[in-house]
Amino acid sequence: MTKLNVEQSLLSVSTKIDMVERKLEEKSRELATNQDSHMADTVKEDIEKLRQTRDKLNKQRSMLDDKLHGGSLLSASEERRSVVFY
Repeated sequence: MTKLNVEQSLLSVSTKIDMVERKLEEKSRELATNQDSHMADTVKEDIEKLRQTRDKLNKQRSMLDDKLHGGSLLSASEERRSVVFY
Protein backbone atom coordinates (compact mmCIF):
# COMPACT_ATOMS: atom_id res chain seq x y z
CA MET A 1 0.00 0.00 0.00
CA THR A 2 1.43 3.35 -0.97
CA LYS A 3 1.40 6.49 1.12
CA LEU A 4 -1.21 8.01 -1.19
CA ASN A 5 -3.48 4.97 -0.79
CA VAL A 6 -3.17 5.12 2.99
CA GLU A 7 -3.91 8.84 3.01
CA GLN A 8 -6.99 8.30 0.83
CA SER A 9 -8.13 5.44 3.07
CA LEU A 10 -7.61 7.60 6.15
CA LEU A 11 -9.72 10.34 4.62
CA SER A 12 -12.45 7.87 3.74
CA VAL A 13 -12.50 6.31 7.21
CA SER A 14 -12.49 9.73 8.88
CA THR A 15 -15.45 10.80 6.75
CA LYS A 16 -17.33 7.66 7.74
CA ILE A 17 -16.56 8.29 11.42
CA ASP A 18 -17.95 11.83 11.09
CA MET A 19 -21.14 10.46 9.52
CA VAL A 20 -21.54 7.89 12.30
CA GLU A 21 -20.95 10.59 14.93
CA ARG A 22 -23.70 12.74 13.38
CA LYS A 23 -26.09 9.78 13.36
CA LEU A 24 -25.23 9.07 16.99
CA GLU A 25 -26.04 12.67 17.94
CA GLU A 26 -29.29 12.44 15.98
CA LYS A 27 -30.30 9.18 17.69
CA SER A 28 -29.38 10.56 21.12
CA ARG A 29 -31.65 13.54 20.56
CA GLU A 30 -34.36 11.19 19.31
CA LEU A 31 -33.99 9.05 22.43
CA ALA A 32 -34.22 12.09 24.70
CA THR A 33 -37.49 13.23 23.13
CA ASN A 34 -39.10 9.83 22.64
CA GLN A 35 -41.82 8.82 25.10
CA ASP A 36 -42.69 5.42 23.63
CA SER A 37 -40.71 2.71 25.48
CA HIS A 38 -40.75 0.32 22.52
CA MET A 39 -39.38 3.02 20.21
CA ALA A 40 -36.84 4.00 22.87
CA ASP A 41 -35.58 0.40 22.96
CA THR A 42 -35.21 0.40 19.19
CA VAL A 43 -33.32 3.69 19.29
CA LYS A 44 -31.04 2.32 22.05
CA GLU A 45 -30.24 -0.68 19.84
CA ASP A 46 -29.49 1.66 16.94
CA ILE A 47 -27.19 3.70 19.18
CA GLU A 48 -25.33 0.57 20.30
CA LYS A 49 -24.83 -0.56 16.68
CA LEU A 50 -23.59 2.90 15.73
CA ARG A 51 -21.14 2.87 18.65
CA GLN A 52 -19.82 -0.51 17.55
CA THR A 53 -19.41 0.78 14.00
CA ARG A 54 -17.62 3.88 15.30
CA ASP A 55 -15.27 1.72 17.38
CA LYS A 56 -14.42 -0.49 14.38
CA LEU A 57 -13.79 2.56 12.22
CA ASN A 58 -11.59 4.12 14.90
CA LYS A 59 -9.52 0.92 15.06
CA GLN A 60 -9.22 0.93 11.29
CA ARG A 61 -8.17 4.58 11.32
CA SER A 62 -5.59 3.85 14.02
CA MET A 63 -4.11 0.98 11.99
CA LEU A 64 -3.90 3.17 8.88
CA ASP A 65 -2.37 5.99 10.91
CA ASP A 66 0.25 3.59 12.28
CA LYS A 67 1.06 2.47 8.74
CA LEU A 68 1.37 6.05 7.57
CA HIS A 69 3.63 7.13 10.41
CA GLY A 70 5.40 3.81 10.88
CA GLY A 71 7.26 4.08 7.60
CA SER A 72 6.30 0.57 6.47
CA LEU A 73 4.83 1.80 3.20
CA LEU A 74 6.10 1.16 -0.27
CA SER A 75 6.71 3.98 -2.66
CA ALA A 76 4.70 3.86 -5.89
CA SER A 77 7.69 2.51 -7.82
CA GLU A 78 8.44 -0.13 -5.15
CA GLU A 79 4.82 -1.22 -5.24
CA ARG A 80 4.90 -1.52 -9.04
CA ARG A 81 8.12 -3.56 -8.85
CA SER A 82 6.61 -5.92 -6.26
CA VAL A 83 3.53 -6.44 -8.43
CA VAL A 84 5.71 -7.27 -11.44
CA PHE A 85 7.58 -9.94 -9.48
CA TYR A 86 4.41 -11.69 -8.33
